[in-house]
Amino acid sequence: MQRILGFFLVVGLILAGFQIFSPETVSSNEPEKADTQKEEAKSETSFQFSSIVSGITDFIDQLEKESASRNNTPEVLSDQELQELFQQGLDSYNAAEYENSISQYDRYIAVNPENTSAFYNRGLSKYYLNRYAESETDFDSAYSLDRENLDALYYRGLSRLSLERKEEGLEDMNLAIDSGLNKSYAFAERAIQLSILGKTKEGLADAKKSVQLSPKYTRAVFALGFASYASGKYKESVSAYSKVLEDLPDDSISYFNRGLGYAALKRKVESCKDFKKSWDLGYVDAEKQYKESCE
Repeated sequence: MQRILGFFLVVGLILAGFQIFSPETVSSNEPEKADTQKEEAKSETSFQFSSIVSGITDFIDQLEKESASRNNTPEVLSDQELQELFQQGLDSYNAAEYENSISQYDRYIAVNPENTSAFYNRGLSKYYLNRYAESETDFDSAYSLDRENLDALYYRGLSRLSLERKEEGLEDMNLAIDSGLNKSYAFAERAIQLSILGKTKEGLADAKKSVQLSPKYTRAVFALGFASYASGKYKESVSAYSKVLEDLPDDSISYFNRGLGYAALKRKVESCKDFKKSWDLGYVDAEKQYKESCE
């Protein structure tokens, strides 16, 4: 800082001296110069001033580069401090404090950029903040560091799906599962995506596989309700969503989706009740559905 202030003091003195002693401001008793002489003097003055300004600009740019280089220098952390920082990021993620988790993993990765789990965990926080382009980058980094990190590959696919790159996203999900990601959540999410894409048979098969792997996993049961409805199995869909609501009694989407199932079964009273409950819980689409079907 002292270097910068000292530099600007010198610059100020130079500019002041330049202004005082320049041919435009000097007092003289000599006869006035001819126009051409005055223009030459102005040109020379302008050139000298431009040279000084150029020098100042170059110097400031250099200072900024040096300052940026100092600011980008990773902090020095011991192995113990790194472990604690990683755990802090994980604890923040588990508490749904995603911004804190991202900041903590930013610091961790600046020191240790070779840890696949750090990129994966930071990617999850970004994913749940709907920052899909950023999460895709982190999951890609995690998978590049460790090709056995199939969770990272799978979530890269989910990020791409959320970015409307459905073909690429589904390709990643398929590759992860085909490579050995035999987890309930993987089949559940793919079941939903396949059902949305109209591949209802495959979607229902994935949903059943998800429930088989983890019968008490609520997302698996939700996927079964979703895939069953898409396949025209409305009773099974209503039954699945009823189980979801036992665990998540304030899940507005499950009320809405179960209402659709009831409506398909011509059970208007139950469907309107579910649409109203979903609306009361804040699900925007439920208001329109209730007014169109129940009023």
